[in-house]
Amino acid sequence: MTNTDDIAEVLGRSGNHSLVQLPGRGFPALAIQGDSLKCLQDAVRELAEADAAGDGEEISYPLREVVERVAAMVVSFEEMSALANRQLPYFTGPAEGP
Repeated sequence: MTNTDDIAEVLGRSGNHSLVQLPGRGFPALAIQGDSLKCLQDAVRELAEADAAGDGEEISYPLREVVERVAAMVVSFEEMSALANRQLPYFTGPAEGP
């Protein structure tokens, strides 16, 4: 039997991502499909291997892939949060200079 206090609420879906409100948390979470998570892990592993080998030429592709995948997750999180009328857990305004 499931305790209803432990049930997450799905607030939105976009591609391989879902916006999920976990019980007891102030802000929603981004859930990603397992295959997408594995692809991200593979890209990070490739990046680490290229870095360890000192191969600057081989670093650019996996680095770009990691940056693009994580950026897409952030965009997805922000767009779904806006559609669900949820505040972001961080400030997205212009950076303050010295």
